[in-house]
Amino acid sequence: MRSHIIMFTALQFVVAEQTIGAGPTITPKEIEEAWVGKSAVGTNAGNLPMTLKLLSDGTASLTYGKNYDTGVWRLSEDGFCAKWKAIRAGEERCFTVRREGNLLVILNPDGSINSVFPDTK
Repeated sequence: MRSHIIMFTALQFVVAEQTIGAGPTITPKEIEEAWVGKSAVGTNAGNLPMTLKLLSDGTASLTYGKNYDTGVWRLSEDGFCAKWKAIRAGEERCFTVRREGNLLVILNPDGSINSVFPDTK
């Protein structure tokens, strides 16, 4: 079963990488509806499985591969921002999210793919 999950998430990343830019940017409200209070399971740009949790109190947690971090998050005008204790040495980074078919793709400020999650909508 685990190999099927890894293959599925790897396929998600490949599909998103090929179609990036084709889908619409989702709104901060849609980000809130998709992820706040839930565990989103996807794949990061390094193709590691990851779980993102954004809580309504502004706290967050992230598991990627064997790594774990906690931090804070907030909605921004165009997406959301996150500040982790260890990742990027605690520096905040803001992201946009695009809907690419049945995937939600988190984009870094430079437009590169940060991570990919199934769209639960």
